[in-house]
Amino acid sequence: MTPDGRVLCQATVDAVSEFVWEVTVWGQKPFDVTRIYTITAKDDNSAAFDGIGRFTAEMEQLRDASSKD
Repeated sequence: MTPDGRVLCQATVDAVSEFVWEVTVWGQKPFDVTRIYTITAKDDNSAAFDGIGRFTAEMEQLRDASSKD
């Protein structure tokens, strides 16, 4: 996470079938985990954007839950 609270991550996209993509997203510390999402989208860029959005939301929820403890 950057000082401004962003979750930094990268993604790769592999085609599963027409309009179905397997998106692998991994983050930088302190969110250095990997998630794999199966996403239906019109193209690989849309799938990557969706996967990164899901990863970011999940990591923000984890961060917020741990800060409440």
